[in-house]
This record gives sequence, C-alpha cells and structure tokens, in this order.
Amino acid sequence: MDLNDIMGMMGSMPGVADKANEMLAGGFDFSAFISDDFVREYTDFSSAKDMIDNCGFSVKSLDDIMSISPDKLNAFVKEHTKFESPQQMIDAVTAQLFSK
Repeated sequence: MDLNDIMGMMGSMPGVADKANEMLAGGFDFSAFISDDFVREYTDFSSAKDMIDNCGFSVKSLDDIMSISPDKLNAFVKEHTKFESPQQMIDAVTAQLFSK
C-alpha cells in the first residue's frame, strides 16, 4: 500500500474527502507531520515550508494531492531527498512521529 492507495481510500469514504479538504482550506501544514529537523537531515530544503513552497506541486486541497502524478512525485523525492521513493520517505516520517 502506498500514498496513492491511502489517499484513494480516504477519498472514497463518506465525509472524509470533505473533512480533508476542510482541513486543507488554509493550506496544509506539513510541519505538523514533518519536522524542520527531518527536512534538513533528509532533503535539500531548510524547512517543511521551504520544501512545499519549492516542490512544484499544489497541496492546498485533497484534490490537489490526489492529482500529483506518481512519476513526478517519485522524481521529486529521488532528486531532492535521501530516499529512493515516496513510500520510503513516508515510512521514515511515520517512524519519527511514533518515536516521540
């Protein structure tokens, strides 16, 4: 299971897509999930905001996130992070979140 599978499941659940879009209405705060320390250690960026501002993708809504091409996301992760895939990055972020 990867990010697209998870996002697809969320989008098919009644009310979940609306709630996710509501949460994203003011822009998604990735720093709530990815710390600036993590970003500095594992990416070419200085902060989560810096990464989002320079990723080339819009992440202002669930639809925006769902429409990101897997090929473009893979290329971005390989080029700008120490990970070989978005899934590796998600796994590392998840491990960091649960280690606190």
